[in-house]
Amino acid sequence: MKATQIQPAVVEAGLERKRCADIADLQALHFERKKMFPVARALKAVAQEIRGVHSQV
Repeated sequence: MKATQIQPAVVEAGLERKRCADIADLQALHFERKKMFPVARALKAVAQEIRGVHSQV
C-alpha cells in the first residue's frame, strides 16, 4: 500500500480560495455600510460560491 500525501499546491489553492472569499466578504461589509445592498448581496454570493457553499434561493 502506498501512502498518499497532500500536495503543497493543493493546500495553497485551498488557502487562496479562503483568502479570496474573505476579501469578498469584507468588500460586502463595506458596501453594506454605504447602503449599497444589491452590491453587498452579490459579493456575499460570490464569497459563498468561492467557498463552495451553495445557497438555495
